[in-house]
Amino acid sequence: MGNQTQIKQISILNYFLFGCFLVFLGLISYNSGQNGIKNSFNIIGVAFLALGFSHIIRAVVKRVGNKPNVKVVVSLQNAMINLLFGLTILSLRRVDVFIFSFICAIYILFIGMTKLTGYILYKGSEDKFNFVNLIFYFIYTICGIGLLFAPNYYVDYLVKVIAVWLILYGISYWSYCINELITSDQKDSVKRKIRLPLPVFIAAIVPDIVLNNINKFFELRSPDAKINQTKIIGRPDLEVLIHLSPKGFNRMGHVDIAYKGEIIAYGNYDESSSRFFDMVGDGVLFFADKRKYVPLAIKASQKTLVSFGLKLNKNQKQAFERKLDEIKNSLYEWTPDSSKTANYSSKLKSQAKAKFFKFKKGKFKNYFVLGTNCVLLADQLIGVAGLDIVKINGIITPGSYYDCLNQEFYSRNNLVVSRKIYR
Repeated sequence: MGNQTQIKQISILNYFLFGCFLVFLGLISYNSGQNGIKNSFNIIGVAFLALGFSHIIRAVVKRVGNKPNVKVVVSLQNAMINLLFGLTILSLRRVDVFIFSFICAIYILFIGMTKLTGYILYKGSEDKFNFVNLIFYFIYTICGIGLLFAPNYYVDYLVKVIAVWLILYGISYWSYCINELITSDQKDSVKRKIRLPLPVFIAAIVPDIVLNNINKFFELRSPDAKINQTKIIGRPDLEVLIHLSPKGFNRMGHVDIAYKGEIIAYGNYDESSSRFFDMVGDGVLFFADKRKYVPLAIKASQKTLVSFGLKLNKNQKQAFERKLDEIKNSLYEWTPDSSKTANYSSKLKSQAKAKFFKFKKGKFKNYFVLGTNCVLLADQLIGVAGLDIVKINGIITPGSYYDCLNQEFYSRNNLVVSRKIYR
């Protein structure tokens, strides 16, 4: 227990210092304008060069240590890529403002398109505030087009917005530290905590980074090694399973819930309704036997599953079950096409005894990978237990949820009490 307490204290200090860094960076960036962008590009370029040289050093160390030639070649390839990026960034000083503005404009327009897609998908639902999606679509589109065609005029305002976001993100780290220092009684009175998610473009690659780190861990140890970390004695009441995969869209991750030995999963499981590269389709919820589901999920898509165990009190369990019953009341049973035995839904039905359902009404009737996705449904269920992410951009990804759960695991709060790897 002494080591666990020490780890937590170090974690609090790290979060406080990182929060200070973000707030400081936001304050000095607020009025920096185009000069701030140029300096940032120089720092990024130097960072890529440093990373490239570090890969060269790794390649030399591996060569001296008689490591397989494949690993040496991979290190050299990474070195060349990073050095090329670094030199390219440092040589583009005249167009750095344009590149920055262009990337930000595309990102803003992308968020705007997700708002428009959400508005179209939820138009027939009972969501009274769906019109807000349309309003934000116009706001994002106007800002994106303005930044795209008049970067010199709008870029200073953009830098101020980013600076304010950095300050708010830094303050959210301070609030985490304060929450760690207050007593359990005081903590119980706070039902919902404000958690700013990672930016979408960062959160999207978090599952891939985590998977690479897990693979490196097992490379240095036996493939049969186990990762099962716990903060308390006993089993958790609920598990959140984060799926990690090296393949296609699966690289962005997926989220399931396990409760009382049963998997609760939401996604685009009706292939006949899938469109726009499987990003949109009918929302499907299924329930399956956890013991049979986990091996199937790992085998079918070469996945690694990270499980976060949650310990719930009586009130939290009741709130979770009430929310689950509320969702169940809006379902009707759906059966996958049994003739297509190769698809994932059929495998789930035959091998994991999964029962599938679609939604009669509501926002989950239509699945949208950047809106009503697996994470949003999990957040609807678990949010009633006190684990909640505020959507500042309308998108919650598995990467954001992993970051939230991992942060909660290292906290003194006994909500997330275990972390386990299935592979």
